[in-house]
This record gives sequence, structure tokens and C-alpha cells, in this order.
Amino acid sequence: MLFLALVFVFLMPIAHGADWEFLNDEDNVKVLKRVEPGSSLVEFRGEGQVKGDFKKVVSVLFDTKRAKEWADHVAESRIDHWVNDHQWVEYDHMWAPFIVADRDFVSEGTAQTHVDGYDFLLSFKATTDKNLPETKHVRGTITYARAGVTKTKDPNIVDVVLEAKVDPNGALPHWLVNLAQKGWAVRTLHNLREEVQKPDIKVDPFIEKLFSRP
Repeated sequence: MLFLALVFVFLMPIAHGADWEFLNDEDNVKVLKRVEPGSSLVEFRGEGQVKGDFKKVVSVLFDTKRAKEWADHVAESRIDHWVNDHQWVEYDHMWAPFIVADRDFVSEGTAQTHVDGYDFLLSFKATTDKNLPETKHVRGTITYARAGVTKTKDPNIVDVVLEAKVDPNGALPHWLVNLAQKGWAVRTLHNLREEVQKPDIKVDPFIEKLFSRP
């Protein structure tokens, strides 16, 4: 499911009042966090550059079919159905070690161009759908997740910004969730950099169509 899979790495809207706080810089990824008043879940943000063609980077982030190749803990990722020409309902199942129950997520995905300062913005939020009832897995909640991609002066380098606030729900205490999710942005951008370099990566037809619109 694009980058979001790595938010759920436990054990191997957007109006915010809080400011982003710098955490660290690792593997050429700037990591930030923030906590909204009244919330015990930490939101994480990662900023870094990826070497690769702009549309191919965007295609990797969008493509659910290849998510298992580069996103940790993905057991299944698929678009269930399209809502319109740029929004869809997605199902994602994340496997976990035997001591932790698997999680799954149902979300509404949206792809936009030239918005919020990004050349491409991929965003997700939790939704419910009669076609995707709860399963034997614990149903997690995506408050929000975003991947923004911006071109640079170098046609082979893009800026990528990842943000997410995800609650796996169940019995996991939030302090442990926050600890586990602390490094997801670094891992995601590291894996994304490697995936984009694979010789068989192609521009997804949906992405090509999206950028051909006037």
C-alpha cells in the first residue's frame, strides 16, 4: 500500500494546531514529530530526496500490486473499487509476528496534482465500506497519511515528504506504538530509493493519465 505499510512495523484532515518538532537526521532523511493536544499518538514526518524519474517514483508510491516488494509487513494490498477518476477505496492487510495480531486497514485514497505546494500528493484516510467488513484481523485506523512529491532542478531527483498518523488499535499501548513507528519514515524512504532503481519499474497508466489532464 505505498509508504503507509511501513507505519505498521511493530516488532518486525489536515488542520493541526501543533508544530513539527525535529527528531533526527538519518540516512539523509529529516525526521519530525508532533502531538496534537489531547492525543497520545505521535504523528511522524519524513523529508528526503529520491533519485529517479518523477513519474516512476510516483508510480511506485501508488502501485498496490508491488507493495509487497518494498513495504514491510504487507500481506495484501489492493484497490477494492474506484470512487471517481482520482479517488478509490483500498484494502491493506499487514502481517505481524505470532505474538501480535495482524492488522488490516480500509481507507479512501486520493491522488492530486499541483496541490499544497507538491507536484503530486497521495493521501489516505480511514473509511468504512459495505464491501469490506471487519475480518479476523484487528481493524486499524488511518487518521491521515500523505506522500507529497516535488520535482527539483535535477530531472533525476525528487523531494519526497511523508506524513502519517495511524492507530493499529487493539491492545497495543500508544507509547509502544509511538516507539515502533518512530523510524518508519527512514525505512520507507530507504526502501523507496531501492525500489525505484529496479529496471522493470514503469510509469503506471493511472499516473500517466493523471498528468495528461489539462
